[in-house]
Amino acid sequence: MGGEFIVLTDTGEAESFLLAERLRKVVEEHDFGIAGRVTASFGLSLNRPGDTGESVVSRSDERLYLAKQAGRNRVVGRTMASGDH
Repeated sequence: MGGEFIVLTDTGEAESFLLAERLRKVVEEHDFGIAGRVTASFGLSLNRPGDTGESVVSRSDERLYLAKQAGRNRVVGRTMASGDH
């Protein structure tokens, strides 16, 4: 499936990570009534001074790609992404 994104306001990195992890676990444990396993991966990025909407989405997308490369079904944020830019 394609990448979807959510914008959270007034939410810090730790809070965002916990929410994404909770959502990931709900998806993993839910019985969708289909053959195979359904999982979710998340790439997190905070808005920083000087960022544009495009740069925040781009960083999130890069981290989502890292989550998928690492085996899917995970959350990747700043502290897990090497070479944060």
